[in-house]
Amino acid sequence: YMKEDKIMLNEKLLSEDIAGITKKANDYKAMGIITSRDLELIVAGLNLIKKDFEAGVDLAEPEDKNVHMLIDRVLSERIGQSALKLHTCMA
Repeated sequence: YMKEDKIMLNEKLLSEDIAGITKKANDYKAMGIITSRDLELIVAGLNLIKKDFEAGVDLAEPEDKNVHMLIDRVLSERIGQSALKLHTCMA
């Protein structure tokens, strides 16, 4: 949902996407694809994104076409390489 090039975020949608990404990250850790440290950083980063959203922090950028893209971008900006590993696994 776009309005004036900003995503109109829905807390339920954001929470569901974060839960799904967290589950996938745990699965990737169990398969040995990412490390325990990667998982730790990913989960902490996702929790911070959720807290920021709940606090009213506007994280959206014009290039974010949906909530998942927003989460992916912000997580990459905040935790770097661990987020890129996750993105590669999910692609």
